[in-house]
Amino acid sequence: MSNLLVQNIKHTNGTLAETVDSNGYVLTPNRPSFYAYPTADFECGTGAGTTRIFGNTLHNNGGHYSTSTGKFTAPVAGLYFFHSNIATASETNVIVYMSAEVSATLGGVTTRFGGGWLEKDSSTNTHHKVSNTVILEMAAGDYAMFSHESNVSLTILGTTGGSATPRYTYFMGYLIG
Repeated sequence: MSNLLVQNIKHTNGTLAETVDSNGYVLTPNRPSFYAYPTADFECGTGAGTTRIFGNTLHNNGGHYSTSTGKFTAPVAGLYFFHSNIATASETNVIVYMSAEVSATLGGVTTRFGGGWLEKDSSTNTHHKVSNTVILEMAAGDYAMFSHESNVSLTILGTTGGSATPRYTYFMGYLIG
């Protein structure tokens, strides 16, 4: 039996790629990841696959999410995890459908990955939330964006009472490997 004892793994240019701490935790400090969100509520019209640009990030490791275009561009080929979430303001009553989606352009072909389909046929004014999770195989240069679909115009919640705490509507993703 043999052991490989290592604390850091670096690229030949000296860039730290991986660290193993004394408890055995493996850290990959340069793993592309982001969490994007709006800082204010916004009006959302009807339509399928409507993209939304979030100009704020909680984190943006590697800078691969653009706050000006709303695109996360894959820096390397691999499997990527994405999650989108959308929540309505309380004045929203009847919704036939609403979904949180990820629109991805993979190899030049754009596909909408919808999820969290919601039907609300009550006239009671309450908040509603839907989310979507997808794992995509991406090539370097492929990109993904937040999108949504609804049958009615409605107000989407951005944050809590105008604070900078992103809680209700967001788009996030990271490289799995």
